[in-house]
Amino acid sequence: MQVNKPHREFHAVDMNTGLEHAPRLSAGIEQKVLAGTLNEERRSGSRTRLLRFRPRGVTPPRPSSTNIGKRST
Repeated sequence: MQVNKPHREFHAVDMNTGLEHAPRLSAGIEQKVLAGTLNEERRSGSRTRLLRFRPRGVTPPRPSSTNIGKRST
């Protein structure tokens, strides 16, 4: 099986930008996609991501309009 993700090891990840609500997961769980070409409709591909779980009762800050829908590279 071929993997279409760049091979990246030991690089700094900016956890202050690029976080978004993880689809189909509970509120308070955010994701940052690091690499991947996942096609959810065809159920193929792969994705590497970091998940951040906020403590219960903590409201996440509202994202600024400049970060919505953008992913850092």
